[in-house]
Amino acid sequence: MGVGVTLARKFAIAGQAWLVLGVVVWIVCAVVWQSAADHDPPRLVTVPEWDGVLRTLVDPEYVAWVVGCTLGMALLQAVFLWPVRKPTRKDVSGVSVFLSLAVAGLLIGALLLAAGLAAGQFLWNYAEGLREFDEVGRLVVIGTAAAGWLLGTWVLVAFCHRGTRESMIGRLAAKLLLGTVVEAAAIIPLDVLVRRKESCYCLAGTYWALLICGAVGLVVLGPAILLPVLIRRRRRWYGNRCDACGFDLAGLVNPERCPECGAGWRPA
Repeated sequence: MGVGVTLARKFAIAGQAWLVLGVVVWIVCAVVWQSAADHDPPRLVTVPEWDGVLRTLVDPEYVAWVVGCTLGMALLQAVFLWPVRKPTRKDVSGVSVFLSLAVAGLLIGALLLAAGLAAGQFLWNYAEGLREFDEVGRLVVIGTAAAGWLLGTWVLVAFCHRGTRESMIGRLAAKLLLGTVVEAAAIIPLDVLVRRKESCYCLAGTYWALLICGAVGLVVLGPAILLPVLIRRRRRWYGNRCDACGFDLAGLVNPERCPECGAGWRPA
């Protein structure tokens, strides 16, 4: 076997990353859920009861929820990165980047949903005259999120054309991660104000908004870290050089392996 990473090893690495992601979600969500339990009077900072955290960690319904969320985030990551899978010398075009742009549009819609939930909860607590429009407000928030997905995907498809697919999707992942961090930082002050009013914080819009931001951040964090490394390796390939040792492959026709080091691209 050459020095290149085999397909089985790549799936093993991805599986380990998704396992770590699942463990993080499993533990953190249990702690956050317990810290959001009912308290009367409302508390700004709540220390979770660790017995409750342990019970939550082994609750079958909660474990099933964590597994479902982890698989959903892993699927989004896989679809987002699928267009940058290793192409072959015979098929340079690869998979359409529309898959990545559609996932990015979905994440934009999720961030809009989080912003709408946080703003709606703040207005519910501090603008009592708007409470009669509660049902209308929910429809507006959901409609805005759906429209954001469609409009965001259309804008990305229309304007994301510069550079290789790796660099384009890498920039997109970095901007989504930055936008998620900025939005979460903006929601936190609203969350503090809501905690002063709510005794049942687990149903608060700001609580779910922060959870959505956390989920979006976990989805784009891996690609934002992986793609800059991949871009450097792909520059060699696009320059007809071995991605492992840099040997010039320009004079060879569809080589299965690099004649210098034994690595390289394989035809499909």
